Amino acid sequence: MSEIADSPVFVPTTLAEAIQIVKRNPRIPLWAGGTWWAQGRSTPEQDDDQLEGPHGAILTLHAIRELKRVVRSEIHVDVGAAVVVARLREAGSRFLPPVLLRALERTGPPPVRNLATLGGAVCIPDQILPVTLVLQLLDTRLDLRRGGRGHTLALANFRPNPGDILTRLRIPLTEWSNWSLNSFGTIWPRGDNSLTVAAVAHVEKGSVQEFRLGLLINGETILRLREAEMDILGRPVPLTERDQRIILTPLQQHPLYGSHLDDLGRWRATGAVRQFLRRLG
Repeated sequence: MSEIADSPVFVPTTLAEAIQIVKRNPRIPLWAGGTWWAQGRSTPEQDDDQLEGPHGAILTLHAIRELKRVVRSEIHVDVGAAVVVARLREAGSRFLPPVLLRALERTGPPPVRNLATLGGAVCIPDQILPVTLVLQLLDTRLDLRRGGRGHTLALANFRPNPGDILTRLRIPLTEWSNWSLNSFGTIWPRGDNSLTVAAVAHVEKGSVQEFRLGLLINGETILRLREAEMDILGRPVPLTERDQRIILTPLQQHPLYGSHLDDLGRWRATGAVRQFLRRLG
């Protein structure tokens, strides 16, 4: 491990060293690609609790090889939290789900993708990126370390907490016959009235076997329709207008649909979802 001279920047070379530093200073900010900080954004919870290390110290993860590995099996791929988005896009071009590849392409302009890490993208404190929405739809799970203990949880249940180190993302390699990713408005950096609609489905033997849908509203809120996703399973394709309403009606009746989207946003959301439903089969 090294500490940059005259600068409170810790540069551990192993995960064990990083864990010890965070154990001693649980509120020290973790730096991966640094693309979010470069835009003048706050560190996690900084606005409320003044999250910072002693004397403004930070801990950078870029020298930890353990966090830069991509390991593939037949059913999932394990991605180290410090794997750069552009590298993952290139390395995973032959096996990652196409919807995830598209989301990686939209994780900022090329200079950002060449620095930003996948772990950093899901840990941004004050914005949810489209890639996080897609990873949730794919049932991604996270491995975290706190002190000498580790724990795993679904990305959908994750909230960055001081003292935790995200080490790995496990992404299932499920086969999807249909997918869609539509973004409206300014996604990077976040703009008002932005909207992302993502959907994946697997159709086999003339019926819907898997279906997942998510809306990311203004880069802040994810809308899911889990009951409707279950209700549409087994429906024959192409879907009838009645079967399409299994998804469309709960969407239009959802509280977030009415409170967080304006008229244009509702029109875009309904149109994107209806188009995906009509293409199934």
